Amino acid sequence: MDSEDVATATQTADQPKGSISWTRIIVEFTAIVFGVLLGLGLNEWRTSARDAQSIQDAEAAIVEELKANFSTLMAARNYHEAQYREAIRILATDSSDYFDYRGLSAPNTTRAALDAAIATGRFASIPGDNARQYMRLYNEIDEVRETERNYSRAVIGQRPESYEGFLGFAIMAFSDLLYAEDDALYKMAEPLGMAPPEGWWSIKPTIDSEYPDAFRKLTTGLDEMD
Repeated sequence: MDSEDVATATQTADQPKGSISWTRIIVEFTAIVFGVLLGLGLNEWRTSARDAQSIQDAEAAIVEELKANFSTLMAARNYHEAQYREAIRILATDSSDYFDYRGLSAPNTTRAALDAAIATGRFASIPGDNARQYMRLYNEIDEVRETERNYSRAVIGQRPESYEGFLGFAIMAFSDLLYAEDDALYKMAEPLGMAPPEGWWSIKPTIDSEYPDAFRKLTTGLDEMD
């Protein structure tokens, strides 16, 4: 037996039976704690990654919804411009053409993605500047819809006594809707990367200049509704 074996045998002989190896316990305890902490850290990382992805998904859904609303608003404003042009032409020229009025045609916009993000708490985690911008854009859409609701109530509450009076009301309603729609579309276009319309404030004077007699009749027609 060499000297190393003698030393080991001596230590074993000197250690009482049933005694505790504190070095081993400390090593094992440290390993357990490290494993638990590592597991918790990985779980937290996975949870954070899932939360970050869900926030990104919620924001992407809001952007897509706003783009869809932009297209819906654009379609509505194009309809309103066509109706304005037709109504003012018929009114100014005493045309016997029938005015194909199909209602004010409120834009069928939605806010489901925004409402879902708010309900799940994800909207609160969207970066502040982005969140404020999205709310401003949705508010622009709400203002357009409120303008349409106001005119819809006016249609129900007041009835012009003549065809000219009806045309006058339609012209005024479509023009106000176009101002509201184009204002909203201009504010939405750049943040969403969309192309804005030309702008009713620049189109209307050109149209009106073609039918100067319309405004004399327009004033007469609107007086009938007072």
